[in-house]
Amino acid sequence: MKKLLFGIILLIYTGTLFALEPDLQFGNADSSGVLFKPAMAGAASLLVPGGGQIYTKHYLKAGTFLALEAITASFGYYWYKTSKNRSELALDFLKEVKGDTGIDSARGVERYRMKKHEALEARHKFYNAMSWTVGVHAFNVLDALGGSGLIKSGGYRDPAVAGWLAAIPGLGLGQIYNGSLSKAGMVLMTQVSLGAVAFNYHRSMKEAEKQMAFNKDKLSYNELEIKNTIYDEFSGDWESKRRGAFRNRNTYLWYSLFFYFYSIFDAVVDAHLHDYNDKMILWPDLVPKDDGAQLLLNVKF
Repeated sequence: MKKLLFGIILLIYTGTLFALEPDLQFGNADSSGVLFKPAMAGAASLLVPGGGQIYTKHYLKAGTFLALEAITASFGYYWYKTSKNRSELALDFLKEVKGDTGIDSARGVERYRMKKHEALEARHKFYNAMSWTVGVHAFNVLDALGGSGLIKSGGYRDPAVAGWLAAIPGLGLGQIYNGSLSKAGMVLMTQVSLGAVAFNYHRSMKEAEKQMAFNKDKLSYNELEIKNTIYDEFSGDWESKRRGAFRNRNTYLWYSLFFYFYSIFDAVVDAHLHDYNDKMILWPDLVPKDDGAQLLLNVKF
């Protein structure tokens, strides 16, 4: 799942080099660079994912944003229901040990705590999915505003200023400075969402550590003997959950760090490219070949 997510984000970033900027597309802007009403584009995308892109005639992106929000929201709903179900199962474990004493009661309570933790993990994954849903929606709105020609991307840009602004995490200010609202939305989505995912895994890790700990001084001899027995039986499961959350937290922190430095690099490079009158332009062309056709991509710098 993590590799798939990383691949999708990387593909989106790569695609922006050719598809997301208004001035990189087929020369369809007028002399002022404004084709559509920014307020209409922003409001349409705010109400319906991809609505602003339909208004600005970017139909492929409209479908992409709608699909991405549907996918992330579906994951969110799945983990929300999973959390509810696991909470109910945890209560069932608690009901089963009602009236039990000694080691049997302690085992039942530990199973209850384990299932409650699994419900917490599912709830954190629900938060993760919803952070991506909100991030994609913000990306969608900013992309629609960029596609409307709200900010002109031409003219001189100072690379140092762009870099320092991009160094402020989670806002995409370097990309906004360069006139690239779409990339700013993508930076906001990735950095904030990856940070939220890392934070939620950190919370799961700390909760597992908390469940593993107990104060020996506050237990009687019999209670301590039962607690040690339960610890020997369940410590491996708790440690596995702690290690898994620890590993995932660090993974997403590295992802977030990678895209943070990428956003700075992207802002500086774009600022340098603003000195050129001719931007990067992509011409796709289908041409006959033998019994079929071939797709040629011509890139102008």
